[in-house]
Amino acid sequence: MFGYDQQPGWSLSVDISQYQAAAWWPGRVMDTGLPVVGQAIDTQPVAEPGMRCRGAQALAFGADWYGRIHLLPALLELGNVIKTSTFPIEVWNSHDDVRTLQSITATGTTGGLALSSETETAAPIAFGGLQSRIYTLTVASSGDPIIDADYRYQFEAETLQLQVTGRRIVIWSFRPNWESGITERLQWATDILTAYDGSEQRVRLREHARRWIEYGFLVQGHDARLLESLTFGWGARLYCLPVWWEADFLAHPLPAGSTSVTVTDAACKDYRAGGLALFWQDTGTNEAVEILAITGNTLTLKLPLSQTFPAGSRVLPAVLARLEGETRYAHVTDRIVTGQARFAVDGNIDRPAAEMGPTWHDYAVLDERPDRSEDVSETWARTLAVLDYLTGMVTVDDTSGSPIIRRTYSWLLQGRTAIHRWKQWAAARAGAFQALWLPSFADDLELVQTVGSGESTIRVRNTLSARYVGAHPLRAAVRIELSNGTVQHRLVTGIRELDGTSEAIGIDSSLGFVLQPADVVRIQWMGLARLDADAVEIYYESDDIARLTATFRMVPS
Repeated sequence: MFGYDQQPGWSLSVDISQYQAAAWWPGRVMDTGLPVVGQAIDTQPVAEPGMRCRGAQALAFGADWYGRIHLLPALLELGNVIKTSTFPIEVWNSHDDVRTLQSITATGTTGGLALSSETETAAPIAFGGLQSRIYTLTVASSGDPIIDADYRYQFEAETLQLQVTGRRIVIWSFRPNWESGITERLQWATDILTAYDGSEQRVRLREHARRWIEYGFLVQGHDARLLESLTFGWGARLYCLPVWWEADFLAHPLPAGSTSVTVTDAACKDYRAGGLALFWQDTGTNEAVEILAITGNTLTLKLPLSQTFPAGSRVLPAVLARLEGETRYAHVTDRIVTGQARFAVDGNIDRPAAEMGPTWHDYAVLDERPDRSEDVSETWARTLAVLDYLTGMVTVDDTSGSPIIRRTYSWLLQGRTAIHRWKQWAAARAGAFQALWLPSFADDLELVQTVGSGESTIRVRNTLSARYVGAHPLRAAVRIELSNGTVQHRLVTGIRELDGTSEAIGIDSSLGFVLQPADVVRIQWMGLARLDADAVEIYYESDDIARLTATFRMVPS
């Protein structure tokens, strides 16, 4: 051993203050320049007292990793199985000695699954110390619709379990017949409690919308045979259904092995991380792949493409859906089949909600004018309690004293951005749950006198509103549209008849400027309204032109 310099002032025993070279078995001492071999020499002047301590062994990485058999991976979550795929399974004996695999037992839904080893040697198989073998699990696209399989590797004293889960889907690859368009239906659920006077309490029962897609199709030749087979064998199961109206066309060929693709307007379409992207050339040449991530307009695929898709092929989002109700086919000829299919999409749609118009007095204002190429239909009804014993007078009571007014409007949506905005607006409505300010979109009132900047009344042509309506909650506000493009909203505080030709409408605050009759484009009644039903339907006339029709019910403010 080597000596060291003592600190000044230390007082140590002479016996232990000096050290000499000692040889340890089978150690060698090099400070003399020559190796010395010998037994250990005890240089201590006194005997060391013995001491017993109780302790525990601290396990290190080696104890955690070695001395057992490993199965990698032990859990295989396949997700949606759309095509035949293979997965390596490694079995590693980390013992120092031989371990024997006695058997491999498969249980559960194993249809369409095949497990094979690299040597194809049946059990029992000897695994040498630190030896590993690779097994291959082949998952075919056909087989049990729900995959829930267990593979047990039985060694002498150890049992390893491989769990495989997933579900199979088949691509519904038949193009829609655009002559009849495509209808997408979004449906929420609301519990509406109506009081005797017509006021409502609404309770939202469903967080996100359920979804249906319906369209017609025409197939011929071999595609007609495929249609019958897919309906026969897979009709109650999930299909991979393309969202046809959100397709892009490949500008350049996409080779096999590709793991990403760039699309347009990804944020406005049904692309989702964990969802499906479909590559479609024709009915027989197509492939669906799960989306791993979305960055801007670039989709990163979970698995590489297994085939090449030429320029002009479609890439589009896809959803899981099953046929609902009866699917009717018409055999036009012996080779041509037409049909109409309605699909219920699996899972709810978690689209974020967003209003389009401004917020005024705690509610959004719907200020998007409808498409007036379609008539605005309107219905009026009463809530009547009828007492009739069939033998005398009939007694009728108007319980709420107010009409039930329903108006149906239609909007033409052009472009993906507009369609996306209206879907977010529909999500904000949540069916019949959320009310908004709804103008009549009609020329209701005619201004007949200049309104001063500080006045809180507007004089309009007499419409008998003071006599028959008054300041009713269904007509709680007015919307004044001006020729310069600005809009003013005011709450109605009252209505009084001035003479046979004019009425005065009180408003909650002055306009703050002088309003001339010539400056007015239209004055409309405005009140709170909700969707009359929990469903909204969007009809796609083409891939980027759609029509949304909605019926609103006026509600008391």
